[in-house]
Amino acid sequence: MRFNVQHIVQRAAIVMASVSTAVACFGQGQIQFLTFNVDALKGKVFNGTTPLDNTYFGQLLGGTSASSLSPIGSPVAFLSGGGAGYVNGPTVSIPNTFGGDAYFYALAAWSNGGGTIATYAAALANGASLLTDSRVVGAAIAITLGGTPAGGGTPLAPGNANGFNSFNLVPEPSTVVLGFLGAAALLFRRRK
Repeated sequence: MRFNVQHIVQRAAIVMASVSTAVACFGQGQIQFLTFNVDALKGKVFNGTTPLDNTYFGQLLGGTSASSLSPIGSPVAFLSGGGAGYVNGPTVSIPNTFGGDAYFYALAAWSNGGGTIATYAAALANGASLLTDSRVVGAAIAITLGGTPAGGGTPLAPGNANGFNSFNLVPEPSTVVLGFLGAAALLFRRRK
């Protein structure tokens, strides 16, 4: 039986490349898109005094710095009934991160427009009258991501996206300005 050293080295290189690819694919950082918090002042979203229901969507915005937030995962409808004001979504895997990494997130929320505005991009493009995010009441929230650490080891459980202060949806400034212009036009018309 002859051993070819070059053949063994090639096979070892292939195995090592496969393992590193698997770690890169499955070692992503994770956050749980769950906003319920036992602290009633955190994690809940309102329209005035009414908690949002399933006619509203929420979308996680995330990034490796507070100034680099962009949509991650998919939009999720808010719960109705006793869970109104909260989102109970899936675990979101975040590419190019690992468990234990520091990560920043915020929650964007908007009216689904009768089912026609299903994404954050569509809400921005359509000028949804109720579109805001948790940064209106504070900065982006830092979290330690779950998932497999970069150096391997025991995976960390994903943290919940529920550390932001509860907040209200407010009309976009352009909607408020249009409202004032309409009221001014009515007053001007009544004077003539």
